[in-house]
Amino acid sequence: MTNTANTNEQKEMTLLEFFEYTERAMDLAFERRNTNKEIFTNIMYQARKFGKEDVTYELMQKKAKERGEPELWEMPQSFEKPVQMMKFNPDSCLPDLLRDYLKAVAEYVQVDIEMCVLPLLSVLSRCVQGKFNVCFPNTFHEEPLNLYTLTVASPGERKSGVFSTLTAPLFEYQKKENERLAPLIAEYRAKRKSLANAFESLTKGKNADVDKAQEIALELENLKPVNRLTLNITDCTPESLTAELADNNELMGILDDECGIFDNIAGLYSNGTANIDIFLKAYDGSPLVVTRRSKENIYLEHPVITLGLMAQPEPFAKAMNKPEFAGRGLIHRFLFAFPESKQGSRKQQSPLIPQELREQYGSLIENLLNAGTVENPQILRFNTNASNLLGDYFYSIECRLKEGGNLVYMAEWANKLYAKCCRIAGILHLCTHNPTDLIDEDTVMKSAGIAMWAENQAHKAFSGTAFEGKTTKNAKRVLKKLKDNRQEVYTRSDISRDNRTIKSNELDKVLELLDNMKYIKITETKTAGRPKVTIKVNPLIFDK
Repeated sequence: MTNTANTNEQKEMTLLEFFEYTERAMDLAFERRNTNKEIFTNIMYQARKFGKEDVTYELMQKKAKERGEPELWEMPQSFEKPVQMMKFNPDSCLPDLLRDYLKAVAEYVQVDIEMCVLPLLSVLSRCVQGKFNVCFPNTFHEEPLNLYTLTVASPGERKSGVFSTLTAPLFEYQKKENERLAPLIAEYRAKRKSLANAFESLTKGKNADVDKAQEIALELENLKPVNRLTLNITDCTPESLTAELADNNELMGILDDECGIFDNIAGLYSNGTANIDIFLKAYDGSPLVVTRRSKENIYLEHPVITLGLMAQPEPFAKAMNKPEFAGRGLIHRFLFAFPESKQGSRKQQSPLIPQELREQYGSLIENLLNAGTVENPQILRFNTNASNLLGDYFYSIECRLKEGGNLVYMAEWANKLYAKCCRIAGILHLCTHNPTDLIDEDTVMKSAGIAMWAENQAHKAFSGTAFEGKTTKNAKRVLKKLKDNRQEVYTRSDISRDNRTIKSNELDKVLELLDNMKYIKITETKTAGRPKVTIKVNPLIFDK
C-alpha cells in the first residue's frame, strides 16, 4: 500500500468510511511491522483531509501502546522534489530534416538524443535572430527569436562531439563570408585611412581649410564600416562583448561546450563583480548604452544574443546558486536539458551521418543565415488555428501557476515559458516555410511539444538545492547534526547550542519546518513559568 495509491483510492472517502478504514488499517499496520510506517503515513494523510489529525494520532498511539509497540512515526518528507523525466520525441517535435539529422548526430556521436536538442535549437536561433520577430497571437507584442540554452552532462559524455557536429556549417559559412569580405574590408580601411589623413592635413599648417575639413569629417562619419563577420565568441568579458555586438549588426552568438562564459559574467575579470546587464538586455533586444572612460561610448539599439551552452554539473550548480544570476532573472531565461548517459553502452564504431543529410542540414543553415535583414526585421504571425492552440497552452501554464500548482515554486521561469514556445515556433517555421506564410498549427504543436519537454527538464533544474531559502538550508544543517548525534530527545536549548550560527528567530522557523516535514515532533508541557518545549526526533531518519 503506497501513499500515492491510497491518496487516489480514498479521494471520495466519507468521514464514516475513514474511521472504518482507520480501524482496518491499524490492525494491518501492527500485523505488518515492516510496512507500518507507510500505512501510518497514509492514515495521517487522510486524517488531515478530514480535520481529524490530533484525534487520529492519539488513537493510533494508544493502540500501539496497548499492543506493546513502539511509538508510531510518519515517514519524513523529502527536501528534494521527485521529477519523473519525460523523453524528447523528435518525431512529434521536429520537422523531417531536423528530426533525421538530430537522430543521425546522436547515433554518430553515440549520445542520448537529448544531448543534441538544445545545441541544435541554439544554432538555428543564431541563424535567424535579429532578422525576424514573432508576434504573439491577439496582441501587438513582438519578441526576437534568440534562445538561452544550457545542456548539463558529466565529463566524458561527448559534449564536444555534439557541439562541433551541429555548429560546423555555422563556422563554414563564417569562413566563406570573411573570404568574400576580405577585399571589401581592405578597401574600407584604405579609404578610412585616406580620409583621416586628409582631415588631419586640412586642419594643420598652411593648407588648413575648415570648410573642406568639415566635409571630410562628415564623409568619415557616414562611411559605413565593413568588418569581419563574427557569428560566435566564447572567451569574452561583458565589456568586450558589447564591442563585438557593435561590430556585428548588434547580433552575437555565444555557443560553447565549456560554459566558461559564466565565470566571466560572474566577475572573473572584474574583481568578482558580476555584470549581467548585457545578457538581460540582449535576451529581449532592449537598448543599452555602455559608458567607457578611454573610448567612445557604445550605443546598442536592439542587441540580441543567443546563448547555447553545454556544461558539467559543477559549473551548472555554481550558476544556479549565484545570487546575481537568480535574483535578476538571468538563469530563468534558460532552457535546460539533462541527457541520460550512454557511458558503458557505446560501441567502437558508429554509423556515419549520411552525406546527403549533412548537405541538406548545411544548406538549411546557409539559407537561414542569408534570410532576412537586420535593418528591416520581418514579423512572423500565427494563423487562427495556431493562435487558438497557443491560447490553450497559455492558459494551461496560468492554471498551474495558481496556488497549489506544480509551477508555483519556479514561477519566474514558468512566466517566460509561453514566450519561449512562441520563439521556438518562429524558429521552426523558418526552417520549413516562407517567412511571409502564417505560422500554422502543426508548427505550434511541435513547438509546444518542445516547450513541455523543456518544462519537464526545468523541474529537474529547479527541484534541487539551487533556489533553497535560508530556512531550508539551515534546516538541512540542523537535520545533519541530528542524524550524526543519533539522539532522540532534545530541548530547544540543546539544538540552539549545537547550531550557534543560526539566530533565535530563524531557529524557530527551522524547527517548525522540520516538524511539518515530520523529521521531529515538538511538544509543549505547561509549567509554572514558560512552557517546557521538548523536541523528539523521528527515529526513521537514522535508517536513511
